[in-house]
Amino acid sequence: MRIQHPLSQLLTPVLAARLIVLLGLSSVGVALVMQHYLGMEPCPLCIVQRYAALACALAALPLALSGQCAVYKGRAWVAGGAGVMALFGLLTAGRHMWIQAYPPESEGCAPGLDFMLERFPLTDVLPAIFRGSASCTAVDTLFLGITIPQAGAALFLTMLALTWVARKPHRISENRR
Repeated sequence: MRIQHPLSQLLTPVLAARLIVLLGLSSVGVALVMQHYLGMEPCPLCIVQRYAALACALAALPLALSGQCAVYKGRAWVAGGAGVMALFGLLTAGRHMWIQAYPPESEGCAPGLDFMLERFPLTDVLPAIFRGSASCTAVDTLFLGITIPQAGAALFLTMLALTWVARKPHRISENRR
């Protein structure tokens, strides 16, 4: 007889997917409030983390809306796509923490817009319009001494763990039937 953890009955794949969507969209909302109402200009890596959180939420959306996870055949693919986006966000947050811990000689962590317009095609530069102007080396605390990239890393690690739950079919225990 296989012993299951009590949380495995509470945290179903659909609920995990819904939590991923909630975490992703709320993190983008918090970032926009921090930018527009608190006056904190995002750096390019913060913008990339926003895109990763939004992409992770959108990738998990089909499973979150499916309702019955046992009949949704693309569950593993959806969870895998969300997991890839969460891993990308985690790596970006890790790079951001590295840059804050060991600042480079230059002021920013990405080339300026003028430099990119001179050297890259416009299709590669268009996303740069939405990038902020702050330096990636600036250390802004969020809460209890946690920096914004550290909070992002915790968010993406949580989302990655939730994608692991979302990929498995939910089995109802014998005593709950």
